Amino acid sequence: MEDNSVAIDNITTITNAQIMGDNDRLIIDDNVLNEFKNDISKVFSKSNQEMKRIENQHYEIFNQFLIKEKVVSNCIEKENNLIQCLSKNKDHFLNCSDILKEFTVCQEKFVKEFNINRK
Repeated sequence: MEDNSVAIDNITTITNAQIMGDNDRLIIDDNVLNEFKNDISKVFSKSNQEMKRIENQHYEIFNQFLIKEKVVSNCIEKENNLIQCLSKNKDHFLNCSDILKEFTVCQEKFVKEFNINRK
């Protein structure tokens, strides 16, 4: 009878000598079965540990991009001035171009400082 061994990575090899067939019944040696269960358990345990490690790594990477605290722009007054100007000059919004420029410069500066401070 030829040996039809089955092996999966480091999982126990089971041979024909250890499996005896009796017509419709399959009998496996208890020691072989227990060893196989232990090997499978170790594989699943390693797999679960790796999944947890990857999940934690993903969580850390994701969290570094979250803003941890509420940050208020220094440009709120300039924004309010711009809104008032636009409200008063609905038909002549170009009259607010200087205020818009001040607000834009302020916001760009704020964003730049915010990004530098986050690193």
